[in-house]
Amino acid sequence: MKELQLGVATEWKSFFSDILRQGIVLIPGREKAVENERLAASYQDFSEFVSAVTGMLKIERIPNLRNLLAEIRSNLKGGEIAQMLGSYTQIVQGRFRDCSAVVLFKRREQFMVCEEADGRTSICKGETFDLFNPDSYVAVTST
Repeated sequence: MKELQLGVATEWKSFFSDILRQGIVLIPGREKAVENERLAASYQDFSEFVSAVTGMLKIERIPNLRNLLAEIRSNLKGGEIAQMLGSYTQIVQGRFRDCSAVVLFKRREQFMVCEEADGRTSICKGETFDLFNPDSYVAVTST
C-alpha cells in the first residue's frame, strides 16, 4: 500500500517503477510462502484432529510428570506479536520470551495443590493455595 498525497502530481512512471523494484524482492520468497501456506493448512488439520480425539481419551497415569512439564516448557518458544498489513507487510506490536516455568495444579476441595512444577518457579510440589482467600492471586484468577 502506498499513500498518495491529494493535490500533488504523481510521476506515474517512476512511481510504478519503484513499486516493482520493491516487489521484486518478494519473488525469491514465493516458494517459501507457498510452503508456509501448505504447512499452516496441515497444522490446522492436525489441531482439529487433536481437539476431536482429546475428548475421547482418558489418561490414567503419567509415569514422569516432571519430564512432561519440562517438554511442554521447552516447546513454548517466545516470539513476536505482529499486525499484518496486507499479505507481506507486518508491524511488530510486541515480543514475548520463551516459557520459563510450568506448574500443574489439582483442585482438592477449596485448595489448589501443586502436583508438579518445572522451571524457574518458587512453587514446590505439594504446595497449596486456598481458593477462598481473597488476598490470594490464585483465588482471584480461578473464579
